[in-house]
Amino acid sequence: MSRLDALQGGHESDSYMKIATNLRDGHEWLYSQMFDYFADVLDEESAQHVLDILQLYDALKFSYEKLADKSGIDPSDIEFDGFDGNNESEMLGFADALFKDARFESLLKGRDLNSHYPTYDVYCRMLEKWDELGRPQFPLSKVAITAIIDARIHPENR
Repeated sequence: MSRLDALQGGHESDSYMKIATNLRDGHEWLYSQMFDYFADVLDEESAQHVLDILQLYDALKFSYEKLADKSGIDPSDIEFDGFDGNNESEMLGFADALFKDARFESLLKGRDLNSHYPTYDVYCRMLEKWDELGRPQFPLSKVAITAIIDARIHPENR
């Protein structure tokens, strides 16, 4: 609500404040009165999945930049590909909302967040590998970066 306080005195500030108050207080019946469309809430598990993926890619990007020897790692391999707009639109929308809220800016700025192909399974394999490695702290070693990147490839195709 503090951001809305900055609108104080504007002709729309009272309207925005009412909307914000009703959203904050959970008056769901009023939502349909305030908006033409109200998207389904992204479930907590999916939201955490998106956050985990973005944290992983943030770690990969930061760690890659710190490596003295980058040989054998294609810079495009550590770039976040986004989510499929057709099959993962809720996750894509959440990533976009995070960016608009100034989160993960260095990772998401200037990127098309629509991968145009399903990424869920790929990211799950990468997160599993990161977990296997014990979610090492920054900076990740070259070995850890390579292992996580290699996890993108389905085991049947290795």
